[in-house]
Amino acid sequence: LAAIVAFQSQNNHAERQRSLRPNAPDGMPAPHPVHRLDRSTSGWVCIALTLKAAQALGRAFAECRVKKRYLALVTGRIKHGQSTLPLDGKASRTDWRVLGAGPLAIHGEATLLEVRPNTGRTHQIRRHLAAEGHPIVGEDRHAPPGYTAKDTPRYTGHGLFLCAIGLAVPSGNHGPAAEATGTVPRKYRRILW
Repeated sequence: LAAIVAFQSQNNHAERQRSLRPNAPDGMPAPHPVHRLDRSTSGWVCIALTLKAAQALGRAFAECRVKKRYLALVTGRIKHGQSTLPLDGKASRTDWRVLGAGPLAIHGEATLLEVRPNTGRTHQIRRHLAAEGHPIVGEDRHAPPGYTAKDTPRYTGHGLFLCAIGLAVPSGNHGPAAEATGTVPRKYRRILW
């Protein structure tokens, strides 16, 4: 939705642009994403329509008060866990729990995880899981220890299996608390186990 809203607001869709502008003095000319997802990650993105909301939401993300949930399919079998491996010289933490596991072509076995990043480092989930020896299925940048991204077996059928499925925003100057959850993307529902 965020990409569609941003695309429509910036590509000469005058009627849609007007409908996306808030009726507020600090309304921005176009919806403004408050955070971002990796290019190959799908899912929820938080959008602000006013400057006040953008600033308040930006602070909430910076202070790690926004709770994010992802769905990830990783190679091999992994147990519930967490990684606190520092990234880019900064503290970081990612927690995960197992939702299921079973066979997967090319990788042999795979595990479906619900992942909750507690900090927001670049490619945090991807880097933490790869460092644990369980890169995300479809990963093309971060290899497990002892491999390079080029020589890691890779399933390329449906892109990166990482999706932001939930976003919980606390109340603040931007408005009341809100939670967005989505349905599981179709490519995950095709997994037979």
